[in-house]
Amino acid sequence: MFLKLRGLKYEVRPPGAVHEDDLTRIDTCWSVAVGLSMVDNVRAADFQARQLLLSLRSGDLERITRALTFEVGFVAGPGSAAAEASAKLLQKAGELAQRVGTPYATGFHTLMSGVREYLAGCWKRAFDFSEAAEQTLRERCSGLTWEVTNSQRFALGSLMYMGDLPEVLRRLPVLLRRAHDRGNLYVATDLRTRIALPWLALDDPGRVEHEVEDALARWTDKGFHLQHFNSLMALGQKDLYTGHPERARDRLVQQAKPLGKSLVLRMQVPRIEVVQLRARLALAIAAGRKGSEAQALLRDVTKEAAAIDKEAAPWAMPLAALLHASVAAARRDTTSAIDLAERAARGFDAADMHLHAAVARTRKGELAGGEQGAALIEDARAWMAARDVRAPERMVATLAPGPWGGAG
Repeated sequence: MFLKLRGLKYEVRPPGAVHEDDLTRIDTCWSVAVGLSMVDNVRAADFQARQLLLSLRSGDLERITRALTFEVGFVAGPGSAAAEASAKLLQKAGELAQRVGTPYATGFHTLMSGVREYLAGCWKRAFDFSEAAEQTLRERCSGLTWEVTNSQRFALGSLMYMGDLPEVLRRLPVLLRRAHDRGNLYVATDLRTRIALPWLALDDPGRVEHEVEDALARWTDKGFHLQHFNSLMALGQKDLYTGHPERARDRLVQQAKPLGKSLVLRMQVPRIEVVQLRARLALAIAAGRKGSEAQALLRDVTKEAAAIDKEAAPWAMPLAALLHASVAAARRDTTSAIDLAERAARGFDAADMHLHAAVARTRKGELAGGEQGAALIEDARAWMAARDVRAPERMVATLAPGPWGGAG
């Protein structure tokens, strides 16, 4: 609150004019903030605010630049609601990075540009920035483990949303080997708990469960961190794939309180992810229910889809459209379901979410029937086969589950 009232004004002081103790305090807050940023975002934000305030007071240009650049990730967390504010801050930080002129300032600004794009659901731009950041930070700087590994992390996450699962699996062993060789528990746990869809594409749901459970066994059980959230999502995907949605729903209910207290859902991307997972689980359960019970579940899905619509995030709008299509199909409103599935497919293509687009067109093809429907299904399956999706029907049922043939 004090930082908000104070503003971001500063007066640059010449090198050597800042007391060494002040620089030490800044760097200590920096170390804690980056160390916690991808584990406990709320506590990281506290130390980031301290670091930013101390940097502005100090007048040290390089530390001011670093602090303002890092602040972009925290400001961008709410997603679409913070797009304008994060864009302005990123521009201000970019001007300072150019003024500082070091490879680190440039590379770190590029990394946070990628983080901002990721939090906005702009997966291709996030990937491109993350790749460029890694190259600069790895080739022109030294000793930057956190910056480099997070460049890789956001590149990998972007690839998953883009549906390039073979590339994820090509990169993953290399990144895990480096993490294990360096004893980097954070990176190893983060990678192992986040990767689900690529293993499911290989029709290996057991690998998802093994990776998550083994990773969490090595992680702390105190608190609820991003790694616990990622595990919830990964196991939920696995349970959908294996036909056990009730198990995943029970797990979400059991973890609802620690998840809420963690404030992870203050960030838009995980908030949309958990809402969309809940909706898919309800659809999958509805497929095995009849009458009023099935209809109640479909009403829940409609509410969840409306919640995603309210987020006004372009990348998430097709997710909501596909949920609406699922409900329409279950209620035998085939015309609406086909239109909504096509809207979802076009939206996914625009968002570079091509696996989701193939799934949406598969569902549209099933509803349309005839030669046109068969062609849509064939094209979608060919796209998935080219990306090593070994059981396309199960992948479709995971990303677009439900009683597409109608609920009783």
